[in-house]
Amino acid sequence: MVADPDVDYTTTPVSVMKIVDFMYKVGRIKKKPESWKDMFFPEAYAAKADTIQGPFYADAEAAEAFGRRLLVAHGLPEQDAATVARCLVRADLRGVDTHGLQTLPHYLERVRRGLINPRPDLKVERVTPMAGSLDGQDAFGFVVATKAMAEAIDMAREFGVGIVSARRSTHFGMAANYALQAMDLGFIGIVFTNASKAMPPWGGRAGLLGTSPIAVAAPGGKEMPFDLDMSPAVAARGKIRRAARRGQQIPLGYALDARGRQTTDPNVALDGGTVQPIGGPKGSALAMLMDVMGGVISGAAFGGDVRNHFEEYDQPQNVGHFIMAMKPDLFVSREEYSARMDTLVQRVHASPTAEGFDEVIMPGERERRLEANHRRTGVPFHAKEVAMLQEAAAKAGLPPLAGFPGKSVCHGGLGWSTVVLLRAHGRIALIDTGNMSMRTMLLKRFAERGLKPADITDLLLTHSHHDHSANWTMFPKARIVIGAEELAWSLTVPWGETPVPELYMRELDIWPTVHKAAEGEEVFPGITAHLAPGHTPGHLVFVMHAAERDLIFAGDAAKNRAELVSGTTDMTYDAAISRATIDMIWAMWRKRPGNIVVPGHDVPMVLENDATKYIDKREAAGISAWYGDDMETTTLFKLTL
Repeated sequence: MVADPDVDYTTTPVSVMKIVDFMYKVGRIKKKPESWKDMFFPEAYAAKADTIQGPFYADAEAAEAFGRRLLVAHGLPEQDAATVARCLVRADLRGVDTHGLQTLPHYLERVRRGLINPRPDLKVERVTPMAGSLDGQDAFGFVVATKAMAEAIDMAREFGVGIVSARRSTHFGMAANYALQAMDLGFIGIVFTNASKAMPPWGGRAGLLGTSPIAVAAPGGKEMPFDLDMSPAVAARGKIRRAARRGQQIPLGYALDARGRQTTDPNVALDGGTVQPIGGPKGSALAMLMDVMGGVISGAAFGGDVRNHFEEYDQPQNVGHFIMAMKPDLFVSREEYSARMDTLVQRVHASPTAEGFDEVIMPGERERRLEANHRRTGVPFHAKEVAMLQEAAAKAGLPPLAGFPGKSVCHGGLGWSTVVLLRAHGRIALIDTGNMSMRTMLLKRFAERGLKPADITDLLLTHSHHDHSANWTMFPKARIVIGAEELAWSLTVPWGETPVPELYMRELDIWPTVHKAAEGEEVFPGITAHLAPGHTPGHLVFVMHAAERDLIFAGDAAKNRAELVSGTTDMTYDAAISRATIDMIWAMWRKRPGNIVVPGHDVPMVLENDATKYIDKREAAGISAWYGDDMETTTLFKLTL
């Protein structure tokens, strides 16, 4: 073995390979290194291993701003661009990513080909005091439908009901956008649209009907509202396109091939195949109803004549919409309406659960939860979708979508971890060490700061897993702090079955400079240790008490922003205990304004209005945290004290 300078190797890499074997067996890595040497020299292994890239996250505001810039660059007025971007991102927030920002490049292509008019002059023609007709002028469907609903709301405000029928429109994304537009102002919103052919009439095998959505939103009282957005198809065609783009299969029942046979191959389904209606003839009839209300009565295309937004570039789509707003207190008082809605929601929630269900929820309740969660954690995007968006921005000469990685695992599965360097009171400390494949990076970062491993005086380990502790042998002269309960537990785990490097922990247990910390103990000047079980039984969270704020080093008690916000963790021996630990971290976080949390596999973050926000890496500070997938992309984040 080639030893690093100033490191006295006293252990062997046998247990590291046990970890690799275990991770391979459970599917955490796709390929195994051929020998332990690949773990010490990951550059050689990296060329042979798959890189697993998790979701890319962007704050909703940043995603909207990105979309708005792209749209303005393609000729849209600022206000219309903001409308389109807001509708796209809200679909992502609600988990309807098939209609989200990743579809924007398709819209822009239609603009470039002259099939979408970026600058319409939309006017609603009143045909009665409470009904209007709107020529969409081949504009963005988002702009047409938003204008139509605004006019319908004005009518409903005066007459109780307002209806607008739109023609010559285009794909308008998530239908719920416009029903919610009415509901947010206290009205009931009803939205129908037709769409390009994708589904046969019941008994047929050729596409004729669209997967045309139905959206209805009604305000609640003290309880949650009613919020329906559904397609008459088992699965929207967008889900099949998404599966094809991501190289995934689709479930049986989603689609038929060109000969009318069931298929799980999304590419076969898209090549002349069709989607299937919900409930057989019932779903087919609902799709026909959307064609009547959206197409026939409006003057738009219908019966298979609406052009496919994603595939047909020969002429404009000519989509039709039916948009309606209604006062909820037309027939009963507003107070009575609200009370009755609350009763309905309460009865739904109180319904006994069937086998396999934990709760009974209202239509739209799942989407509302997702939206609240994504507003805190950021909007997730698949890597291929991000690539499409970044390419579109580059073509327009615009900055890329700004975001942050969710989970990234490099070198075939042995993930990189946050490592924190502290200089205080004449001492130099590290919080966690990363795994074996981070050694080269650590040595390089030390050298940049004029340091050697022998200069580290204190090593604080959050827990015993290899990706946080395995490099303790680089610092044999340091005082090494680990939780007493954690170290004791690590000595009892079955060999080869956990991420604990067994030999390393046995060596650490008898190491002369090890310090086994207790709850609440000051383990470094100004830093206290706190038990944070769940990920492991004796996991520690370290809290640094600075003059104006605290820094909470969470380790894997909360590995990333998503776990902090959702309270749901993976790789935990007890989910309930992990959730309680995350509650404890939140209590610490909220204790002082400006407090910072540093997760074990994510970048540092602060709270703004109780929402998480990543720290700008350009801020000056005296504490650094590293996060990245390799030496080239590893970022040095500065924490402000």
